[in-house]
Amino acid sequence: MKAYIKVLIPVVVIIILALAAYNLFLRKNALNGPESIAFDEVGKRFLVSNVHGQVILAMSPQGKHSPFLSKGLKSPRGMVIQGESLYVADGDRIQVVKLS
Repeated sequence: MKAYIKVLIPVVVIIILALAAYNLFLRKNALNGPESIAFDEVGKRFLVSNVHGQVILAMSPQGKHSPFLSKGLKSPRGMVIQGESLYVADGDRIQVVKLS
């Protein structure tokens, strides 16, 4: 029984690490910790701050999503659209992104 445990523990650890890597790197464009949403009236899309993916996703009314902003974000949270700009609370700063 002891040999079985010695083999099982490393296998479980490898599976957990593989799942964590998958969530961090491969699923960056998936809804992975959605926190805030704003509707872009001009683009007819929802913008979703995705905290764990460190990305803002654009989502169609049909639910299809794609990256809108994926570089330079730490922890995107609250968002508001004012005119043609998106203001994002991102960690210790406010990011301003032009929508057009």
